[in-house]
Amino acid sequence: MLADMSDDTASPPEPPSSPAPLSSTDDKQWASFAHFGGLLGFLPSLIIYIVFRDRGALTRQESKEALNWQITFSIGIILVNAVLWILSAIVVAVANGNPSPA
Repeated sequence: MLADMSDDTASPPEPPSSPAPLSSTDDKQWASFAHFGGLLGFLPSLIIYIVFRDRGALTRQESKEALNWQITFSIGIILVNAVLWILSAIVVAVANGNPSPA
């Protein structure tokens, strides 16, 4: 027969402790990494913001700004590419529809 698995004497799990704050040097370093990570897209800034936002005020502020810039820049690049595709399709359609006289 199976034994009763409930144990009323078990203590509740302890809540997770807050992460250690960053030193001033580390705070500046991770804030810089958030901006330099923009060379790879918005993912490094997002990861730094999620991991370090509660550990340093400068890192939280700068990673948020870097993330905002990268998302805005990515949206702009997508829109410019869409407009260029549409314009190139129009140019090709016009060029194929009206052949030049020989």
